[in-house]
Amino acid sequence: MGWRPHFFKVFFASRSSKRLKIPTAFSKHIKYRIRGGVCLKDRTGKRWRVEVVKEGTSVFFQGGWERFVANSGLKTGDFLVFGLDRSPDLTVLVFDQSTCDKDEAFRRTSCGTVKEEPSDDEPPLKTDDDDVSSRMRLGFRSPLRRVATEEEKAQALELALSFCSDNPFGIAVMTECNVYCSFYMVVPSTLVEHLPRATSKMRLLDPTGKSWNVMYVYGKSGGGFSAGWGFFADAHNLEKDDVVVFELVGKLEVKVHIYRVVEETPLLCLELSSS
Repeated sequence: MGWRPHFFKVFFASRSSKRLKIPTAFSKHIKYRIRGGVCLKDRTGKRWRVEVVKEGTSVFFQGGWERFVANSGLKTGDFLVFGLDRSPDLTVLVFDQSTCDKDEAFRRTSCGTVKEEPSDDEPPLKTDDDDVSSRMRLGFRSPLRRVATEEEKAQALELALSFCSDNPFGIAVMTECNVYCSFYMVVPSTLVEHLPRATSKMRLLDPTGKSWNVMYVYGKSGGGFSAGWGFFADAHNLEKDDVVVFELVGKLEVKVHIYRVVEETPLLCLELSSS
């Protein structure tokens, strides 16, 4: 069958409910469908007709997208993988924040509508702190510490660069997209070459040894942690410019070493909400 182009998106209800922007690198594969449309096909074979529209240099799924969102029960934090199938079909896989297939998208009646069931507002990927879950459902978090000095940033990086191990590892400096919004963590290339060449479920081990489920996404340009990473970053109070070392300690296990530019600040959301 050969290789077929794919792209992924993390769903945010506030900005993706009415339409979804298609990555520029992928849109070239469906440019012949602009002003027309494509069919989105789920794993059960059900199809949704969705318009493809262009605004300036950007391309979107638009007409019909709202119906797909509603029928699939999409919520903020859900993870979608789109793949180019036979024209004009795109396959779409839906995962929830547990990194597993999203059940709601496939619990259908014979007419293709989602069965009414009690909603569960808590995300499937549980954490020890309810405040972590509530913040992540909003799709973003705010900095909880003062601005770091250049000297502090340099010191944290220097400590991380002194890390040694016989295991494969990679070093990354946290950006806003890693820890405040989007919550996608590009895995350093020095580690990617030792990871599966396919999208896989993995586990992160924090400094205490606790295990966290994440989805590792592999593509032509590299790999990264997506679903589940935001919960890890929030629960461990990661901030912009903190430095993280990812050490491969098992086939699908990565130990995370954290070097903070400013001493850790306790999470304050519960105190603030109760005051």
